Amino acid sequence: MVHNGDLQNFLDEITPSQWLRFQSYAKRVRALEKNALRSSVESVDKMVWATLGSRLNGQPLLPNLRTYVSDFAEDYLAPLVLLSPSLLDLELWFPFADMVDDDPVFAQSLPLARGMLLQSLTPHLRKLFRFYIHGGLEGTPARFLSSFLTPLDRLQSLDLLHSKAIADFATLQAISKLTGLRDLGIRLSLAGTNPTRLPQLGGAYSELRRLHVRGDIHDLRRVFQACDCARLDDLILTVHRLEGLQEGLASICDRLPRSLRKAGVTVLGHDHAPEPSIPAIHMLQPFLVFHDLCTVIMAIDYHDPGMDDCVARAFASAWPQLTHFELVYLDGYNLDPAPGQLTVTGLIEFVQRCPELCVFRVPFLDIRGPLPSLHSLPSEGLKSLHSLNFVKLIGGREANLLELAVVLDILFPSAGRLHSVTVEKDIKGIVVLVGNETHQAARVTMMLLGAMWARRQGEEKQLVGE
Repeated sequence: MVHNGDLQNFLDEITPSQWLRFQSYAKRVRALEKNALRSSVESVDKMVWATLGSRLNGQPLLPNLRTYVSDFAEDYLAPLVLLSPSLLDLELWFPFADMVDDDPVFAQSLPLARGMLLQSLTPHLRKLFRFYIHGGLEGTPARFLSSFLTPLDRLQSLDLLHSKAIADFATLQAISKLTGLRDLGIRLSLAGTNPTRLPQLGGAYSELRRLHVRGDIHDLRRVFQACDCARLDDLILTVHRLEGLQEGLASICDRLPRSLRKAGVTVLGHDHAPEPSIPAIHMLQPFLVFHDLCTVIMAIDYHDPGMDDCVARAFASAWPQLTHFELVYLDGYNLDPAPGQLTVTGLIEFVQRCPELCVFRVPFLDIRGPLPSLHSLPSEGLKSLHSLNFVKLIGGREANLLELAVVLDILFPSAGRLHSVTVEKDIKGIVVLVGNETHQAARVTMMLLGAMWARRQGEEKQLVGE
């Protein structure tokens, strides 16, 4: 092999002994992670890969490869040569539409070409138990989805959510035949489907443990009415608007097992969406019947979720086993909070009802009223809670943040874990936020918590040393 500029190419024919030695090395390869071949793809001429492929006589180059994370961003040839029937775990990373050739003819034909590519590959990958596709399938006709999935009857985990492929009902029917499937992530649309009741979906859906599905809430509602997810443990729903969400979630929750352990709802929305008649957080009320929930996450764009002490009390009472509660206001850095937010008193009541809580994140904490006196706080803080986060502290400009930090430190002695504070990384960020006092207050409070935690850590190390 010889270097020619930035490329590598063959100078002489590969000898039989060289080929045997190469094959002995190739048999040892079990996994190739993302970017593992980036330097090779960039520096090895395509003819090298073509020559290697021609010598295989239909046999895989890496016959014992089990895990492969393939990046098609640079070149298609190298990843295709390396695919092997022995694969159990495969990730395909395609470039998104805005990263490909500007030629409109090429761009128009690409979705069809990628669908055909996958259709031709999967019959040779029948051992796969995990298949993940990232990017590149936007606009791919749905018929290719059901076609390339059909041979993969050993799949246990399938994630097409980030591929941007849109599944139709025929795709859902094809998935139902993957009876070993336990984990599914998918986008769907029932546009063009007969508006009457859908045929029942059995098979794989009755055995699913985890499901992440994105689409219109009315479509999601129809799909859940057509299938029985009797063993579902983890559900994540992503929708595009608040309208009809509470009714849709109520219908979906009626179809779920009461043993559900994890629930997540993301509302992407848009900046011109009408303000809901009730706070968005109330959309989670249908989940109050699932008393075994340990993880609840809601993320919402453009609308303040509106979590106050009353809502927090209802949630904590319904979900005493919570370990992870996260309320994400996706545009929380730019919009002011609505009236009626969680207070420190409400926070204390929440954690007392959820003694296993490890993560608690909400966008706002109202500290305008008097803080609880230190002698009124629980005698022992919640040591399990190691992640506490607020985006904004309402009233943070006037409040005594040191007093607040002391209260929070007593309540959550493990929440202030900070191993360093630097001007470059931490202090500059606070200066930049000079126009928004609530951001500043939250950041300063967490640093004060970090200082108290670091002090205790130092004292404990000193005692151990003695």
